Amino acid sequence: MPTYQPSQEVIKKYAEVLVNFALNSGQGIKIGEVVQCAVPDVAKPLALALQNAVLKAGGHPIIRLIPTGFERDFYDLANEEQLTFFPEEYYRARVKMIDHQVGIL
Repeated sequence: MPTYQPSQEVIKKYAEVLVNFALNSGQGIKIGEVVQCAVPDVAKPLALALQNAVLKAGGHPIIRLIPTGFERDFYDLANEEQLTFFPEEYYRARVKMIDHQVGIL
């Protein structure tokens, strides 16, 4: 089955809309704000465009590339303790530091 790959220009425009209009109640990010972008590895071109858009807007990008296919092994192999583990201090620190989040499914 053929897949659709948008042009670099289209990807760049998607990223600019997300960073400059979708965040901060339609106002876009402000200079110095931290933006975490969680993007599946199959959308790596969009991750790069998001990073560049955040940089051009004066923000600080944190890019998380999410590898495809890891979830199945995790849930197949993890024991009860691993399944219920929650790194609270880690997430509290992230919440304090990150001003905006972009999540791509």
